[in-house]
Amino acid sequence: MDIDFLKTFITLAESENITLTADETGQSQSVISASLSKLEKELGKPLFERSGRRLHLNDDGRFFLPQARRIVRHWEEAGNSVRQSSTESGVVKVGVLIENDGLYFMFAAFQELHPDICIELYDERTMQDDILRSDLDLFVVPKQMCHDLPTRLIARQDGLFLLVKDSSPFAQKQSVRLEELKDEQFVFSAYGGRIERIYELCRDNGFSPQIAYLCENLDVKIDLILHSDAIGIAYNTMRHFRRSIKGLSTVPVELENKEVNDIMVAWRKEPLNPLARVLADFAEEFKRDPATIGNRAYLNNREQ
Repeated sequence: MDIDFLKTFITLAESENITLTADETGQSQSVISASLSKLEKELGKPLFERSGRRLHLNDDGRFFLPQARRIVRHWEEAGNSVRQSSTESGVVKVGVLIENDGLYFMFAAFQELHPDICIELYDERTMQDDILRSDLDLFVVPKQMCHDLPTRLIARQDGLFLLVKDSSPFAQKQSVRLEELKDEQFVFSAYGGRIERIYELCRDNGFSPQIAYLCENLDVKIDLILHSDAIGIAYNTMRHFRRSIKGLSTVPVELENKEVNDIMVAWRKEPLNPLARVLADFAEEFKRDPATIGNRAYLNNREQ
């Protein structure tokens, strides 16, 4: 007995209308009629009395309805038990050199599917020059660091955004030119004595930012921007996250010399951790939103 026939029967018994059942189940009316006919043939008895477009359960149908519900419930419980018994559990260590929206959207979707697999994130201080020397399972790094590892494009650095508090005059602009910022005070991140690459990118475009603050993480950087007169510049890869911060505005920065970097999720060809293969397989199939990666036209041209 086909479980889908039973589900269709239950929906039809509750709605008493083939059209409504078709809308609810996403099937055509002819498919529903055929499913009902096959079910009645298997049972050897009709289950409905027909009155125009409406259907009403007959005595046999009313008797069979709770049995059908019980069968479907047991089937779903059995499926859940099997899935639960085979659910992988443990930890996957991911080194993140460059944070981006697409990565966290992917992690959120993965956790819904695999709630018992914990993802631990590690910053660049955990990764050495050769990422394979670390004990990490996956890596979120620029394409040039991937060598011959299997990879998946997750984001693209192809632009800058100005970060300012909402009360700043810049917050009202559609975009800004880099030279407009020459008299402003900046907040930059610095790790291990190295200032973030954006500082050099500004210099490459003929503008040397005046540094007011150096900090070690994004939270401090945002807090300084929100509570001082300093401003910040960031890559486009976390624009969804930054736009969600109360009091913070993000404004596109116009660049003459544009720098484009593909950001990849990479993993070992022979993972040390079997759960890394689960996350890697998910990354390969994850349907990315082009808006979280970069310019849509550029993306389409590269992937054709």
